[in-house]
Amino acid sequence: MVSVDDRLDAPDLQPEVLDRVRRKIGWHEEVERAFLVRKRTANLDDSHPFYVVAVVPKSGFRAAWREADDDVEPLEDRVARDLDVPAELMVVKLAAKSPLAERFAAIDGAEIYSRS
Repeated sequence: MVSVDDRLDAPDLQPEVLDRVRRKIGWHEEVERAFLVRKRTANLDDSHPFYVVAVVPKSGFRAAWREADDDVEPLEDRVARDLDVPAELMVVKLAAKSPLAERFAAIDGAEIYSRS
């Protein structure tokens, strides 16, 4: 779980890993923007870094309708399956105007993908 109160930093992954993550996120046409942050943890933070990818889907009736279909795998699950990061990773889906999306956007270097 991730919240606006967590200690979040810009990702410190190697450039080739970031490029691979960007490319794989781009495979998903529903993604408008994506952020990647390192969530600081109280225990084992140095030896087991934890990252959060937040995807902001395109808005619109079609995207909402598709996500509501019980037979469609959620966007965040599809993105998570495609990512290969040498660390613990969680993928979440955020509304563009949510407080958490605004928090991610305020972190320098966290926005790693934008379709526009």
